[in-house]
Amino acid sequence: MSPNAPGNRRLVFRDTEWDLGTPLLHANGFPRGYRYVCTGCGELWGRVELSTRGDYQILTLPCERHGTWAITGGSFLKPLLWWGFPERPVRSLESLLILLPAEIRAHELLMRANQLLTT
Repeated sequence: MSPNAPGNRRLVFRDTEWDLGTPLLHANGFPRGYRYVCTGCGELWGRVELSTRGDYQILTLPCERHGTWAITGGSFLKPLLWWGFPERPVRSLESLLILLPAEIRAHELLMRANQLLTT
């Protein structure tokens, strides 16, 4: 299966897509993926594909334009940190960042810098 095949786990922010590896078998209580909808403008700004089966979970989190001093806009980290990956439990922010590709870590750093510079 190619890295960007439809069944692969992936993270998408606007038009940028990152591969997270092969899909999981559906785990009980684990969503098929997440859809990120902005609390400020209602835009679908990102998505995470985790499994090939199950239901999607809709998350209302601000996009990069509507983040606040308390919530980093355009960030994927909070839900991934809360629920992690079933095959590798995430216990801390550091252990989550180790699992993610360098490009996603750079994206998260950019979103955090945007939060600090605009609030």
